[in-house]
Amino acid sequence: MNFSGTLRRDEQVSLELRALYERHGYKKFRMGKFEEYDFYARNRDYLAGSSLLTFTDLDGKLMALRPDVTLSIVKRTKENQSGSEKLYYTENVYRAAHSATEYKETYQIGIEHIGKVSPYTSLEMVSLAVRSLRLIDTGSLISLSHTGFLSGLFENLGLSAAAEKAVRTCIEGKNHHGITAMTGDVLTKQQADAIFAAMDISGSFRECIEQAKAMCRTDAMRAAAEELEMLYDVLGELKNNIRLDFSIPSDTQYYNGLIFCGYVKGVSRAVLSGGRYDNLMEKMGKKGKQAIGFALYFDELERFLNTQPPEPLDACIIYDRNSCLSTVADTVKLLTGEGKKVWAAESEPEGRLYRRLIRIENNTVKEEEGNA
Repeated sequence: MNFSGTLRRDEQVSLELRALYERHGYKKFRMGKFEEYDFYARNRDYLAGSSLLTFTDLDGKLMALRPDVTLSIVKRTKENQSGSEKLYYTENVYRAAHSATEYKETYQIGIEHIGKVSPYTSLEMVSLAVRSLRLIDTGSLISLSHTGFLSGLFENLGLSAAAEKAVRTCIEGKNHHGITAMTGDVLTKQQADAIFAAMDISGSFRECIEQAKAMCRTDAMRAAAEELEMLYDVLGELKNNIRLDFSIPSDTQYYNGLIFCGYVKGVSRAVLSGGRYDNLMEKMGKKGKQAIGFALYFDELERFLNTQPPEPLDACIIYDRNSCLSTVADTVKLLTGEGKKVWAAESEPEGRLYRRLIRIENNTVKEEEGNA
């Protein structure tokens, strides 16, 4: 039975995403709502925010409501596990809101590939990211990047750790003024010019990858550009939703290699982010393990999805107080039995479109054209 007409748009998209991932061999990962506080405290550097919502368990143990899913998946990965795991999850997470004045419960859907990450694995991950956003908005965009490109540049420029951190913040914010302010004190003019050139690589993939290849100074930069170009070349018609942008956030404690963010029209923040996170696996004691994944953030998507106009009703039934209940009920039963979406009330639905208008007055049924 098709329930798409009775579901909210975000609920329908959630079901479609689950079906997409299951078709590609991903299996559902289930977990509890909370972990021991110490687990998150030890790994606080990998969390989007430092605030945790905590409570004391019945045995006096300090617990935290889950702020992140990937950490829990990595924690449960066995060190001696052979082969790869392909997992997807549909979970709520609990984090401080962007305003930082309250906590929010938000819904996420994501996928993780844990094990050997081959070139095909990366291709599949980017392809699924594009297809996921296309289910939501056909004009959506995925911005690709690679941590090796900027890391190779910074190593070539000889930046200190403090200078690199400040420069990364400026690049992620496309803050040209910040780089200019550092020139002459922290950065030489030559260093600043190279950083500006990397910061400005953003837009059409084919044009931007040529710019990137032209400014490669190290093997790491060349390897990053080659990997990105290889992926793009085999994406087929999905290329239309791909761009290149070296300014997307690239926390090198967490990520290494390919990283990407996804955007839909009308939403200012990224609604999808992901990438390769071997570094996280290593630092959480899963030596020799590779991993790549992404998550969709429904706190951002929900506003986009549920502000779209609802599908028109098939029929609007308006009855008066003199109408027999059985006449109204039988009319509704007939239409809903045919799979129609029906509104039945004494007045028309505010702000809804409908294809047919059926009036029941003194048990007489009259049909008129709707407003859709």
